[in-house]
Amino acid sequence: MPDPAKIRAQATAPSADRPTCSTLSARIVEQSDHDLFRLSRADVAVKLGLTGSEQGLGLMRALASISHFLNAGPFGGWQLGAEAQVARPADLAVAYLLDEQVHLSLTPPSLGGWNLHFDATSQAESGLDPSNALERGLTFSADLSHSFILPGTTTEHDLHVRLDREEAHNRLNGTDQQNKRASFGYTHAFGLNSISSDLAVIRTQPVGANATTSLRVEVKFARPF
Repeated sequence: MPDPAKIRAQATAPSADRPTCSTLSARIVEQSDHDLFRLSRADVAVKLGLTGSEQGLGLMRALASISHFLNAGPFGGWQLGAEAQVARPADLAVAYLLDEQVHLSLTPPSLGGWNLHFDATSQAESGLDPSNALERGLTFSADLSHSFILPGTTTEHDLHVRLDREEAHNRLNGTDQQNKRASFGYTHAFGLNSISSDLAVIRTQPVGANATTSLRVEVKFARPF
């Protein structure tokens, strides 16, 4: 079988503070789907269809998903979600090259107004065997959020804390990179307006190079017109 690394001519330029592996889901969202087969029963769904693009139809995509509330032991009341999809990449003409993505999520019951959510995503682009794919990525994250209303007020305040660990491997660029990110955010809506702020600390560790730490602060104000 030919080496997939020799087929794609160009590589995606890496972002400043994220791994070099791009996400398959972002590309699929931009395209239109035409279902050939769909099965949905209780909390399980399976779909097979064609993905549209500027060149027309012809790219095959298969998607399976499950959303289930656990009821066993200490995990009773936890919600489990899983999605798996396989698609033929739009920019490659060789039929055996595929894009694959698996996403798992776990959400425990809310406790005292605090909500916790765990996510894990694995993706491999342009390869039947993930170990030989042009790009591979693995992400783990935990998100803790809380909404509250101060006495004497009627508008919500939202707090969230998020921890991420990301790994990305790119055979074209010969890069192997890890990111660790911790972020804290606050959002407040007053009337139709809202204000939000985010503080993130990002530690990037390319293999064979020194680790770097960066700080990002964002403040946003939104007002409808």
